[in-house]
Amino acid sequence: MGLPKVMKALLEKSEKNKAEKEAKEKEAKENEGKDKDVEMKDKEDEIRDSSEDDWSSEDDEDKDYDEAKKKVDAKGDPKSEEDALEDSEDEPDILDIDAADWDQSLTALGYAIIGGHLPIVQILIAAGADCKTPKNISDNSYGNATFYPLSLTALTVDESVGAQIAEHLVTAGGASCSAADSDTVTVFHRLVSRNKPLIIETLLRVDSTAKAASRFLYARTWNSAVHPIVSAFSEGQRAMVAVLLAYAGSRAFIDLETYDRSVAANPSQGYSYARAGEEQWKQCTLQPLEASLVDYSDLYRLVLDLEPESIKNSVPKQVYQYLNNDGLRRSMLDFLRSAVREMKRRSREPNAENNISSNDMSTWRSIFDLSDMEISEKKGWDAHAIDYEKRNKAILEANSKASNANYVDNNAKAEAEKREQAAKLIPYFQQAVEELEKAGARTWNEIYKDTPSQWDKQYGDQDFDPDDPNAPAHTSNQSTRHGQYRAKRRATKATDQSESESTEETIEDKTKPFKRYSLFISGWGEDYPGTHLIPLYDELYEACWNGDNDKIRALCLPPKDDSAPPPSGTRDLLQITARVKYTEHSSHYAKGYTPLYVALRARKWDTARLILEIAQEQLTKEEDDDEAKPANRGGNVIRFGPSSHRG
Repeated sequence: MGLPKVMKALLEKSEKNKAEKEAKEKEAKENEGKDKDVEMKDKEDEIRDSSEDDWSSEDDEDKDYDEAKKKVDAKGDPKSEEDALEDSEDEPDILDIDAADWDQSLTALGYAIIGGHLPIVQILIAAGADCKTPKNISDNSYGNATFYPLSLTALTVDESVGAQIAEHLVTAGGASCSAADSDTVTVFHRLVSRNKPLIIETLLRVDSTAKAASRFLYARTWNSAVHPIVSAFSEGQRAMVAVLLAYAGSRAFIDLETYDRSVAANPSQGYSYARAGEEQWKQCTLQPLEASLVDYSDLYRLVLDLEPESIKNSVPKQVYQYLNNDGLRRSMLDFLRSAVREMKRRSREPNAENNISSNDMSTWRSIFDLSDMEISEKKGWDAHAIDYEKRNKAILEANSKASNANYVDNNAKAEAEKREQAAKLIPYFQQAVEELEKAGARTWNEIYKDTPSQWDKQYGDQDFDPDDPNAPAHTSNQSTRHGQYRAKRRATKATDQSESESTEETIEDKTKPFKRYSLFISGWGEDYPGTHLIPLYDELYEACWNGDNDKIRALCLPPKDDSAPPPSGTRDLLQITARVKYTEHSSHYAKGYTPLYVALRARKWDTARLILEIAQEQLTKEEDDDEAKPANRGGNVIRFGPSSHRG
C-alpha cells in the first residue's frame, strides 16, 4: 500500500517495545542477583544462630512458609491455557522485520520492492532489513530454489523506480548483483533476461561487482553456457545489448577464456555441469550470432560489424554436440541456405497428395472427399456409414457456425498463418545468407576439409528448392520434409505394385475411401487383423447389416463337422468384438462401429442376439478348463476353438 507514516509508526513502536522488554529483562536479572545475595546472607545467619540456641517449631514453620512463597513468586501461579493466551496478547508487539509470509516467502522488503514503494524500502533498510541473504521459495524438501531481494526489482512495474530501489539496495543495504541463486544464475543475468536496461545501467554505475557479473556465464548443465549478452540477443533487446556493449565491456562473441573463467567460478563442478576446455566451449556456448538468427532478429548485423573474424568459422553449438553424426555436420552458412529452401517449401499450398489421413502412409482417400455420386454407387453398410459420417460432420460444422458468428476453420486458419509466416521469413534468411557470404562465412566442408559432411548424401533429396525444376524427386507444392518423405514412399509403393499388379488395380486402390478395422483386446487396447482378413470383415459387416445370420456363423464359429471345409474358406475365424473406423480424426478407443451396432442400426434384432451369443462363446472362460486356452495371434488375429480346428 505504500504508507510510510504507518510503517514508521509501527517500527518506532516495535523498537520502543523491544527497549522496554530488554530493560525489564535486565532489571529482572539484577533483582534475581540481589535475591540470591539476601538468601545466602539469611542462610549464614541461620547457621550461626542455630549453633547458639534451639528455636521453637513455630519459627521453623514461618521460615518454611517464606521459602515456599519465594518459589511460587519466582515460578508464578498455575494458570489455565485460556489465561495464558490472554496474557500472551498483552505481550508487547516486537516486529521481525525479515519474517517471510507463508504464501510467497516474501518479506516486507520484498513486497515494497515489487510494489515500487521507494520510501518504504528506505525506511526498512534504515531499520535493518536484510538485503543480502537469499530467500527460499520452495516448500518441496527436494528443492532449494532461492531469490535475492535485488532480483525482485525486475517485478517493479515502473522500471525507473525499480532502478532507484536497486541503487538504494546496493548503496545502503549492501546488496550485490553478482550474487548467484540456487540455479547459479546471477542477479545481473536475471535482470538482463527480464529486459531491464535502466536497472542494469544503474547497477553498472553503483555496484563494483556488476562488470564481473556481466561476464559470468550461466553454465550449470553440461551442454549449455549462456552469457548475459546472449540472453539479450536472443530476445531482440536492442537497448539492453547497447547498455552491455557500451558500459559493461561485453563482446558480441564469447571467447574461450570467458567460458573457462565462468566454469571455474561455478560452485558446482559435478558430471552434469559444464567443464572447461575448447571442445566443451564449442559444444556448450551459445553465441550471439546464433541467438539472434534463431529469434529472426537483425541484431546479427552487430556481430558482423563488431566480430567479423568470428563469422568465418561459425558453427551452431548443437552440431558440435553430435559431431559423430556426419549427416548433421553443417556450418551456420549451410543452415541459413537450407532455411531459405525450407521457408519456400512451407509457404507453398500443400496439394491433395500431401493430405493423407492414414498415419501409415496409406494411399486411401478421406471419406469426406467422396462425392455424393461416388457414395450412391456403394451399397449396404459402407454407403450408410460414409453418408452418416459426412452428414454428422456437416451438422457439427453448421452448429458451430450458428453458435459463433465469427466461426472459422481453425486448422485451415492455423495452416494459412504458418504459410504466411514462412513467406515473410524468406527475405530475412536470403538477406542473412548474402551478408554472411560477404563477411567471409564458410561452409562446413570449407572449414573442416578432413571431416566432410554427409548432409547432401543423406538428406539432399529432402532439402530441395521448390523453385528448382531440376530438384531430385521434385514436387512444387510439397511443403515439408515429411511431405517429401510421403511422396517418396508412395513412389516406391507404386513401383513395387507395378511389378506384381496391373495399373488398373493400383489406380483403383488409390480411390478407395479410408477404412480401418481393429480388434478389442484386454486392457482397453486394440489390435489389427491381418490384411488377408480384410475382405472377410467386409463380408461380416455386410452380413450384420443385411441380417444374414448363416454367413455370420460361418465367419465366426468353427464348423460342426471338422472334416468339412469351413464355409468362410479360411481357418482364421473372425473375432466378433471388432470395430471399423472411417476417419482418422481421433485415436480414442471408443470411436468406430461394432458389428452389434450395425445390427441394431439396421433393426436386425435376431442378428443382434446372435452376435451377443457368439461373443459369449468366443470368450475363453477359466472355469471351463483348468488351464485357460491361450489367445493365439497368428497374423494379429485371435483364433478360437481346439487346435484341431486350426489346420
